[in-house]
Amino acid sequence: MSIWTYRDYAAYSSRAMGELVKVRRCIYCESELEYLLITQREYLAADAVTQEMARHVHVCNVCGWWTVNNVVFGNYDDQYSRGGFSRRMHGSAGSLRQLDLADIDTPLREIRSYLMAKSSAIDRIHPRLLEETVAAVFSDLGFRSRVTAYSNDGGIDVILDGPSDTTIGVQVKRWKDRIRAEQIRAFTGALLVNKLTAGIFVTTSSYQPGAEKTSKLAAECGLPIVLMDASRFYAALRITQRRAYSDDDVIRAPFKDAPMMLISYSNEEWNGWEVPE
Repeated sequence: MSIWTYRDYAAYSSRAMGELVKVRRCIYCESELEYLLITQREYLAADAVTQEMARHVHVCNVCGWWTVNNVVFGNYDDQYSRGGFSRRMHGSAGSLRQLDLADIDTPLREIRSYLMAKSSAIDRIHPRLLEETVAAVFSDLGFRSRVTAYSNDGGIDVILDGPSDTTIGVQVKRWKDRIRAEQIRAFTGALLVNKLTAGIFVTTSSYQPGAEKTSKLAAECGLPIVLMDASRFYAALRITQRRAYSDDDVIRAPFKDAPMMLISYSNEEWNGWEVPE
């Protein structure tokens, strides 16, 4: 199941939809959209009227949001074109559906895309899901990662195997307040007890100056600790996101059967839309 559904067109104007399919940056995560499909043409026959259709799709490869528009042009015999040549555009766009972030069975792929689209939702994510998401991100960055047992983890949530036989302990905190020095000291002790060579502390908030000072002292003692706040975590998550869709799996993409809204129907109302060559 995708995190994207379709917009409520009953409450959406054709003009607003027309503007939406023109955007070239994601309205959720502000990433640049990719033009996924080069112009495709289909020849249709409906009521003895020959129409030529070009389908255009733009997708966000970070969170997966999409827009699609079909340009159909040909001879029509109806109230809009009165038997003459007319170009029409139908459009559609993805809408973020509600995702149960407390359900530990929610697929990580959906969780990762959802967090990129709606960063504020991280406060609602199940702690175990957050640990698994962090582990998946580091795995994509080249580490071999494993999540520890949910109970009795000794303060270490994820263990990373890095280069040169390094073993890195990761603690993940879904936290609203800034992380304090004593929390880093406790994490340092957990690293020593578990005989780990380095540490990464990941939080959904930020750090007090004392916490940063404590991590520097640990590094001076030969135990480097990286502090990763919410912004650094989102930067890593963005880097590791995969292509949202490809030409091969477009048939399964959520925009394939999207309900389309008529947004332009005559030469006079074309307003500068590019017609495929």
